[in-house]
Amino acid sequence: MATSLVIFGFGILDFIGAPLCALYIDRTSNLRIPFLGGVCIMALGTTIFGFGQAIWILFLGRMVQGFASALLYTVSLALLADTVPRNEVGKWLGVALSCNNIGMVLSPLFGGVIYDAAGKYAVFATTMALIGLDMFFRLFVIVEPKQTTTKTLSRIQTPESENTNYSGPQLSSRNGKTPNSPATRGSGILRLIRSPRLLVALYGIFLNECLNTTLTAVLPLFVDKTFGWSTLGAGLIFLTIAIPSIAGFAFGSLSDRFGPKIVATISMSVAGPAIILLRLVKHDGIKQVALLCALLTITGIAINLFLASLSADISHVADQESRLQKEAAGIPDDDSTDLSLYAASFSLMNTVMASATLFGPLTMGWISEKHGWGTMTAVLGGIVLSGVVPCLLFTGGRERKDDREQLEKAGCEE
Repeated sequence: MATSLVIFGFGILDFIGAPLCALYIDRTSNLRIPFLGGVCIMALGTTIFGFGQAIWILFLGRMVQGFASALLYTVSLALLADTVPRNEVGKWLGVALSCNNIGMVLSPLFGGVIYDAAGKYAVFATTMALIGLDMFFRLFVIVEPKQTTTKTLSRIQTPESENTNYSGPQLSSRNGKTPNSPATRGSGILRLIRSPRLLVALYGIFLNECLNTTLTAVLPLFVDKTFGWSTLGAGLIFLTIAIPSIAGFAFGSLSDRFGPKIVATISMSVAGPAIILLRLVKHDGIKQVALLCALLTITGIAINLFLASLSADISHVADQESRLQKEAAGIPDDDSTDLSLYAASFSLMNTVMASATLFGPLTMGWISEKHGWGTMTAVLGGIVLSGVVPCLLFTGGRERKDDREQLEKAGCEE
């Protein structure tokens, strides 16, 4: 119960914090506060959690960490999507989110090893060192934004004057995107959620996170009960999921080449049956262990494929919304997308990931405890398969070459 409460504390603030961050970015051009402030808040939450003894202090620490996670995910992914070329978004988001999967499945292993060897405070010190390294790298990313005020932008009347004001980047922006531009100012979240394409992509992200968090919570208990493995052995089994994540760049490249629709649909169609077939692992034995490892490896490859493709599709929806807003305002498309739209998109993504963190371990853990491993894998596999048809119907396909050349030509003319 105490563990569930601590998980809930992280998830609920992660759920709430992402939309608040997007709202902040939608109202201001200053990204320095959430970009660096999120790391400081994470350090604060980690300190509270590291030195806490009472359950309410641990709960408070995880809540602070959850809010920091929302800030860091939203701003960092928005900046990534804003910085890389539009036709390479898939591969780079694949790298970023695959690293997230690697951290999720390997951190319990390394944390457990450090805890057994040196105790609780060694784990805390290691975590704080990583946070410090993160802050160090972020200091090199920050670039002073051009002082293009909202008041100045609001006076834009012609394409020529608009082009002049679009020359200033925000942080490391590649195309001079400004969160307060008249073409895109307003509630980005409310505009984006009207898109069925975005909702389907978010549902796919929910399925991915639900699957990851469920396996993280349930799999160690299963291998301990079935094979009698130690904590180290239970941690090593997650390498079958983590190792495919290393190929995140390649998975994202497949999405960029063939389009999110085909990659997400096929990989989701593979992941569902692989999870259902985990029910065949019932007793100890080398063949059973080999079967478990093979199915988990297939699952790891599949979920990283549809994670990379659907996260890229989320950024493509933001691009599409930006073009529509510019068209409505009579502004020529310069192949740029407002940072606030990226932030809104990825805040929604972070929100569904947080909800999956709450839903997956608690619901699937209860099913596994009450009805057994086989029932749990059947339900989880069925839930994953529920995303196949929506992806086939609504997820975006490959960007046509002539459309891309037209966008690039528009950018060059600017």
